[in-house]
Amino acid sequence: MKHHLNPRMASLVLVFGIFFTLSCSTFNTSKESAESLFQQNNYQKALQAVDRELEDNPDNPELLLLKGQILKQYAVNNYLPEQRKSVYQNFRNTLLQTTYSESAHQNTADSLLVSAWRFEQSSGVELLQQDESQSFDQHFERVIAHFDNATEIIPDSIVTYNLKATTYYRHGNLADAIATLEGIEEAGMTRPPETCEKLAYLYLEAGQVDESIWIYESLAENNPDMEIYHQGLVNSYILGNRHEEAVGKLNELIERYPNRMQYREAHATERYYLLRRDLEEQINEPSADPVSADDAQSVVNELNQISDTFREVDQSLPSSEERQQRIASFLVNSAAILEQLSQVTENEDAAETLRSHSEDQLNASIGYWQSLYDSNSDQTAYARSLVDVYKKLGMESEAELLEQQINF
Repeated sequence: MKHHLNPRMASLVLVFGIFFTLSCSTFNTSKESAESLFQQNNYQKALQAVDRELEDNPDNPELLLLKGQILKQYAVNNYLPEQRKSVYQNFRNTLLQTTYSESAHQNTADSLLVSAWRFEQSSGVELLQQDESQSFDQHFERVIAHFDNATEIIPDSIVTYNLKATTYYRHGNLADAIATLEGIEEAGMTRPPETCEKLAYLYLEAGQVDESIWIYESLAENNPDMEIYHQGLVNSYILGNRHEEAVGKLNELIERYPNRMQYREAHATERYYLLRRDLEEQINEPSADPVSADDAQSVVNELNQISDTFREVDQSLPSSEERQQRIASFLVNSAAILEQLSQVTENEDAAETLRSHSEDQLNASIGYWQSLYDSNSDQTAYARSLVDVYKKLGMESEAELLEQQINF
């Protein structure tokens, strides 16, 4: 028996079939077109094509990954580094939509993010590592743009913040370097200790000493075996005029590292600073308690200990012009402060002790000034310092002979 379709029904079936066929054809062609355009490096049209397809399938992970691939190449090939931020925002947001997809899709999305982040960061590092200052200044803005792009892609990359801060610091933008590292916590992340130490150093260089001390104290307390943090704390105490605390911290370091001559030298320097400060107060305040013979001897003993430390350091380390000059100046300055103190001391025994040790200090400085002048005969300042010492000690013939040599 023949079955005849109702003409109207046949017409509906035909129309529906054509519509269905065209819909499937459009879907396949659009997807293939996006992939094809992507393979042809026509990223703008590929992006338009995949966006059209996502209108109907917004949660399709494969389309989202394809869009991510397109955006990654689109950013690099169609824009300068300084112009890529909005594209990378789209790139990251697109890939984050695959969060609840299968693990394979998530892994691919993560891989794309890391790949783009690594490209931007390595591009910035490559320019940053160029040694020529002229080239560095020329590419400074581009280096910053690369690091900004990297943090746009992966916002919680601490290493990128550090690199960006280093770039600003090398360029002389101290405030921007500080702001970059401060921005880590402002973005809701925790700075690791090494980044905290970097920020503390920048604060110190910027004169924000209290902020530096606060960080170094926290670092030293939480990382007792990290010597560099204790060193930084000593420096911040000294620059913050907290010399008593510097001496206390140096005592700890000397006990822990008895062979570190730099700690012994810094400790002696700080002790002398505090002693001189106290002596100047006594000199400038006549109403202060009079200096007894025991007080004078105590001052002499303290200065002897400081002098011995300086000599020990000088003998233990390679010869240094700067160190010898520092010791010679210390001996002359301490002699001067002792002489001034002796003049306001009513106790004659105390005054005699102070004057005698003042001469001892001047005599001890002669060898250092002589060595400095012999090694640097063009530096007449050393010779003139030696002439001054000779005159203070009443060694007129030595002073006259040396002055003749200088003026010859």
